Amino acid sequence: MLTRRLFMAAPTIAWVPGRVSIAVEQGDSVRRDASVQLAGGGVFSFPARRARLLAVLRLRGEEVVAVAFAADPPGGIQDLLALVGSDGGLLALERLAWQAGPGGTLSTRIAMLPDRSHISLERSAARHDDNWRREAWTDYLRLADGTLVDAPARPVLPGSWQFGLSRQRAEMAGRIAPASRTIAAEWVAAMQGSALV
Repeated sequence: MLTRRLFMAAPTIAWVPGRVSIAVEQGDSVRRDASVQLAGGGVFSFPARRARLLAVLRLRGEEVVAVAFAADPPGGIQDLLALVGSDGGLLALERLAWQAGPGGTLSTRIAMLPDRSHISLERSAARHDDNWRREAWTDYLRLADGTLVDAPARPVLPGSWQFGLSRQRAEMAGRIAPASRTIAAEWVAAMQGSALV
């Protein structure tokens, strides 16, 4: 019979069709990690807090796994989205959800386009100052030479939330190490320290 203590120390494993699995360490360490085992044999590690597998996308022969995890800023709630290739290398790091206090939110819905070479990130943002201000848009990532690159459908309007977020996205794309098999603490810190607007 498992005791509560032994049960909490065991890894949690979720299986997904296509032989993709996620394991979360349940120990008492300060930094806990989750890892996703990909069908091609690659392994990717990321922070365990609110870790979950969102999707397995098949983009023109490349399997892209979408995982999410917590990266809460001071006084807020935030989840990040890591898009990982079949070899376990990080392809993109995006903001999935964000909430700062009672009056600001961002949510993202991920989908694959029918052409199987683009991923859409449908965004919805709202902020309450004196009045509610809302904005909705879609960002696109395109598969090119085994990497995901930003592929805007049209020029982004200066002064919009999409414009501010697109600048942060470009900065993060320049920071992440190509084919990294883990999330660096400094990337998480940068996302925690940058406001949506």
